Amino acid sequence: MTHAKSEHIPWDDAFKQLMRETLSTLGLEVMEDPKLGKLPLKADLVIISPQNQQGEWQTHPLWKFLTDQNLLEFKSIADPLKPGDFEVLLAYTLLYRVKFKIGYGAHLSSWLVVPSLTPTLEQALAHYQIEIQEILPGFWQAKTLFPLYLVAYNHLPLELPYSQLKLFIKSGEPLQQIFQAVLESEQRQSWLEAMLTVMELIHPLDSQEVLKKMGLAAERQELRKTMLELVKPDLEQELAEREQQGQLKGKLEGKLEGKLEGKLEGKLEGKRETARQMKADGMPVASICKYTGLSEAEVAAL
Repeated sequence: MTHAKSEHIPWDDAFKQLMRETLSTLGLEVMEDPKLGKLPLKADLVIISPQNQQGEWQTHPLWKFLTDQNLLEFKSIADPLKPGDFEVLLAYTLLYRVKFKIGYGAHLSSWLVVPSLTPTLEQALAHYQIEIQEILPGFWQAKTLFPLYLVAYNHLPLELPYSQLKLFIKSGEPLQQIFQAVLESEQRQSWLEAMLTVMELIHPLDSQEVLKKMGLAAERQELRKTMLELVKPDLEQELAEREQQGQLKGKLEGKLEGKLEGKLEGKLEGKRETARQMKADGMPVASICKYTGLSEAEVAAL
């Protein structure tokens, strides 16, 4: 008996891309896959450092706790924390300090970003007698040889500042709420562009479901494919009947194509209405075209 191979979702690549795109707007620099030695990394690490000491990161509820250099490891739902992972992060932080001769305190810290606190992580903390103190829901700090911060993104508040982490929740309903928060914010254009870009990498099924529920129509080809699947049983049945009667297949397909085009025209009018609403909200024309399937000329004519 063979089992279908599960779909590989590049959560970690999406996380790194989102960190790079969103944190740079706050005055932070993100270094992906740092080289800490001759051996390849055994953790999905990024290094975050302030690029602008007067940047907006200083007022962010999470990132304002960043030190001069910060080693951050991300664990997705698809790649949960395993025994030994916590020790690997601590070891890389120590190696980073030795390699670059960085002091502790305000100069170097570790960050572990996980969906939630798991028994594996709690056992590791208890083993090393590390006590964590809650800063806010889903966010804790601890003191080891260097500052340690734990982020459980499933439990962060449902507000815009935490959206770039909460995007990694593998569920359409929370993602829909996150998008709604983004659309209602004053920074919706810049946030929306970054999120839409990364959601294509995170989880295509979730992305389509969220956009559908929010009234953002799929691209024209996707819509056509869906409609073809819906009318396929009728097409096959009628085709079989007509062929038995000796009628031409081409005439039947032309008739059914006409039926399909009629359904698509109705959907197209719905997409035009969606585009009008998106345009009224001030969304970029490129984004409107991408998520309605309309051309720039069609959007401009609305």
